[in-house]
Amino acid sequence: MSKREIDSRGEKAMGVFLDTYFYPKATAKRAFAYYERIYAKELQKKGIDVLLDKDKKIDEKAQLYYINQPVDSFAFEIDYYDEKNEMVVDGWFIENNETDEYLLMWIPKARTNHINRLVAEDFICVNADLLQKKRIQAYVEQLGLTKKVLKEKANMMRNENIERMDISDMCHIVYSIKGFSERPINLVVEKTVIDDLSDRIFEIKKDELKILR
Repeated sequence: MSKREIDSRGEKAMGVFLDTYFYPKATAKRAFAYYERIYAKELQKKGIDVLLDKDKKIDEKAQLYYINQPVDSFAFEIDYYDEKNEMVVDGWFIENNETDEYLLMWIPKARTNHINRLVAEDFICVNADLLQKKRIQAYVEQLGLTKKVLKEKANMMRNENIERMDISDMCHIVYSIKGFSERPINLVVEKTVIDDLSDRIFEIKKDELKILR
């Protein structure tokens, strides 16, 4: 099974959790005026999982491979190998999609870390940052990492089997040579940077929603 198939199962469970314990409560607390889950596949492929306040297009991303052991960073996908078409394609961070903001999630506590078996009730605590895409892009570009440069570095890493390239103390690029057939290349940014750039920060539990910012 590919990483994307595994991700899809975990993402569906997370979506149900958010629709039950996050979005309604956040709306009631006036963090948002409106939310709507998007089910149309063609819109999901454009990077739209949820509409907030009717015009903000949200792409939900969770650290599904670090459940119960979250890492203090987040990986933004630059590219991956498409086995079906036998070609490298742009990842969700640099592809031309319609995402306005990311809901980035860390999962410090859950009943299981087996993504294939996850259901919504398994999540006990989820930490989430709502981050504007243009803000993280601007931060990355200040480091000299335009889309063109990111693609060039990813191409070099793939061709030369370079597994890590440090950009700064807060940012590096990782090539996942082992573990997944897609062999993704990700830009990894420290959580302290993401927290500073984010508009909203939440702690989500079944019985309580904390709006930390």
